[in-house]
Amino acid sequence: MERLMNHVEVICRDNNILMSRHNGTTSRAFRNYKGTGRNKISVKRINTYLTYAVAMHELGHLLGPYQRSHDILERETGAWMWAKDNAIVWMPCMTKGMIFRLGTYLKAHGKPNEQHIIWTLVPR
Repeated sequence: MERLMNHVEVICRDNNILMSRHNGTTSRAFRNYKGTGRNKISVKRINTYLTYAVAMHELGHLLGPYQRSHDILERETGAWMWAKDNAIVWMPCMTKGMIFRLGTYLKAHGKPNEQHIIWTLVPR
């Protein structure tokens, strides 16, 4: 897992993104953190493939497609697309975690039309 943590750290360094680690359950991405002009991610310690996927997803909120969309489902999908495209490894457990997390957004916000980008990642 050290290789995966190093990968996240390199992406942060190369993109001038601050990173903090926490022991909580919620990871987040922040634009213009506390008015510093720098972006930040707050993630759990990377000790599983899933925690790596979530860290990459948070980076996707800062570096990925659709992040300026008014549609939360597009933003979440774009962040996961970026995570998958930029991960050095993508395991089945990471896909399962991604689908589960996107499913929570579908439950909360309703199912979009058939052409929505989310359906490229989530089975119908």
